Amino acid sequence: HKHNLYSYRISPRGQSTFCRAVRKFSDHRMEQLIEKLGSGQMHVLDGWDRLDADQRDQLTKDVKEFDFGFVHRVFDASMSAAATNSEGIKPYNDVLALNDGTAEQRAAWHKQGLSLIAQGKVAILLLAGGQGTRLGSALPKGCYDIGLPSHKSLFQLQAE
Repeated sequence: HKHNLYSYRISPRGQSTFCRAVRKFSDHRMEQLIEKLGSGQMHVLDGWDRLDADQRDQLTKDVKEFDFGFVHRVFDASMSAAATNSEGIKPYNDVLALNDGTAEQRAAWHKQGLSLIAQGKVAILLLAGGQGTRLGSALPKGCYDIGLPSHKSLFQLQAE
């Protein structure tokens, strides 16, 4: 009967039972990994039983070299900074939509926009989600040639 290592649960009282179960697999690498990973990171060992000896050695080496403490410190610092920096952020309510304006207003907005661009007072941030893998491209979807006669990407069209 083959035991699944991941079916054992760790509890303060049952930890020695878990360690005995690990030793039962007679793989010293597993004990080293469990010690290094600690709580919250055991998912890294999912699929251990499907790895060959070389892959297990590589995973053991990678985990030993990984600095979990550094990652936790960076994560905690970024979460703290995000909480501090977001306190003053308020929604911007003065939003205009082209469809809401008259032809004269749209012409005035266009002229004002060109003037601001010429003065270097405008920045544009264009976001496009995900890669175009379903389109047969490893690039972002905005870079994909959609078959226009000009062969311009969506990013290029937006920029122009």
